[in-house]
Amino acid sequence: MPLGRYGEPVEFAKTMVFLASEAYTYKTGQSILVDGGSTGSI
Repeated sequence: MPLGRYGEPVEFAKTMVFLASEAYTYKTGQSILVDGGSTGSI
């Protein structure tokens, strides 16, 4: 656990709100990991 803690539900929800917002209009086919850096530490 690189950040030393588990993610809070609100941290995941903020990502979902961003993906559903007008701010996310020009991206396609992206994978967005919300894992606190654990994928990079393998």
